[in-house]
Amino acid sequence: MMNPQWPEEEIRAALIRLDEAWSRLSRQISADLKGSPRPIPLNQAHLLRLLDRKGDLSMSDLANLLGITLSGCTAVVDRAVEAGWVERKRDLNDRRVVLVGVSPEGQQILDQLRQYRATIFARYLTRLNPDEIETLTDLLSRVAEAVVVESASTD
Repeated sequence: MMNPQWPEEEIRAALIRLDEAWSRLSRQISADLKGSPRPIPLNQAHLLRLLDRKGDLSMSDLANLLGITLSGCTAVVDRAVEAGWVERKRDLNDRRVVLVGVSPEGQQILDQLRQYRATIFARYLTRLNPDEIETLTDLLSRVAEAVVVESASTD
């Protein structure tokens, strides 16, 4: 909830500055990730992170969570299977259902990606003290939670 004491034009200006800073940061981090020792397309990284967080998922659930069509999801998963990063499995309760999960190689890639991203963030956060980093982390976590709640309420 926005602070009602803050004039609307100040809120708007602050949100514009936030958007500009976020865009610069996102572009730079995306460019840095291309320099990773084992570069991985962003959609594949997103797929791996989602499966790591949620566990094995059906293709329809995965497509829904990725916000893409089932055929688009199949294409993304096919590329990840070819790369050896994910595996297709049959659901033990319903053999008609195909589940997708992170493979051992995919877990290694994900771990390397997390380490590389942490290195990138460490480089950019050197101007902040530990308390500021903790505050930034807390604030971004709260925003991420609000995004989850908001997206769940629109489903």
